[in-house]
Amino acid sequence: MIYVRKEIHLFAVPSKEIISLQRQIVFKLSLHDSQGETCLVNIVENWEEMEAYSGQVKNGYYQILGIDGIIELRVQLGRLGFMKEFKDCNDPLLNRIVSFCKGRQYFNVSKTVREDLFFK
Repeated sequence: MIYVRKEIHLFAVPSKEIISLQRQIVFKLSLHDSQGETCLVNIVENWEEMEAYSGQVKNGYYQILGIDGIIELRVQLGRLGFMKEFKDCNDPLLNRIVSFCKGRQYFNVSKTVREDLFFK
């Protein structure tokens, strides 16, 4: 159990909810450009559609997050994004997507930081 301060009140919150909240905050912050403008990514549910679209963009990005035994994979091609959670690291689709991204030399994003905080 983790205690979170909200204004002057303390709330007891299960740690899994904190992790989920942190992931949501990081994702929401990553949708803003350096001037604070909102940049949206259109989420595609079908990986085959992303593969077909991959020839239309020059650069791609992917990120692998592991939290509480769940592997979350995110891939971004231009303004299109693909997100999926996997319970097994040997899942054939997970391995196929990672191999695809590495084969196309997409950038493996380890962390997202606001531009104004990058150089301190």
